[in-house]
Amino acid sequence: MSEEIPHILAKAIEHDRSGNLEQALEVYDQAILDGISDVLIFSNRGLVLERLQQWEEAFHSFSKAAALNSNYRDHFRAGNMLLVLKRYDEAISAFNSSLECRDDDPECWVNQGIAHFNLKQFTEAGDRFQKALSLDPEFSPALRSLAILHSTQGDETKAADYYGKAARAQPVRASAWFEFACSLYKTLPEDKTEFEPNGPEGKTIQVLDRVIELQPNTQGAWGRKVGVLFRLTDAALAADRNASANNSDAPALFPMLHGELLSTLSEACHRFPDDKWFADRSKEAAAL
Repeated sequence: MSEEIPHILAKAIEHDRSGNLEQALEVYDQAILDGISDVLIFSNRGLVLERLQQWEEAFHSFSKAAALNSNYRDHFRAGNMLLVLKRYDEAISAFNSSLECRDDDPECWVNQGIAHFNLKQFTEAGDRFQKALSLDPEFSPALRSLAILHSTQGDETKAADYYGKAARAQPVRASAWFEFACSLYKTLPEDKTEFEPNGPEGKTIQVLDRVIELQPNTQGAWGRKVGVLFRLTDAALAADRNASANNSDAPALFPMLHGELLSTLSEACHRFPDDKWFADRSKEAAAL
């Protein structure tokens, strides 16, 4: 390494850490104009360009670094830039080059799988996601990618299973639990409603409550919870009327579920006072 290079890197990194990305880029560009061709110059330059969202230039910089010294990281970064640029065939090739250097990073397998997915090569995508899980069974990007893959192929049950695993792998991430809840919501059967706490509706509400616990202002979670509670309340009203007509002594279900629906709507209206949807649902619930 030239004696100049550590000084160039230090100067550019100082600008970078101060938030002066354009000045950092100027340092790297000047070094290249001065005839310095070093893997670290091009690699770090690529990182700055990536943060500046200059994807094409970042790709070329990472590719130059990898050409000077073939290495896992720069091939991988070049592949990521190609993903952003939607040049999926080229991205697959770049990730292959990365994996030839090192094949034990689940992130590279996942990103290559995403490129296959975008080319509608679903079998190849699934193979890459599963390879990532063989390296790290709780790698959430692989779990989430498999969930999206199964959902795309119409298997919402498997999708929900993988969304659940992804949420449990990152237990304090509200967005992961919300995706799980939305997936469960899609799997609720059209012709049957269960009142048991661990039935489909009960599980969906439990996951939605987890979202609300982690991030109370997730409006969609409140909306879906209201939707499930309406479903349960309507079914309870029908069940209670049927029991009454048959002189059954089964306990009434409607009062408890109706009360939970009203309580949830009251809290949602308080939290989102400008949302007319919750106000309208509250009127509908009161009229039941």
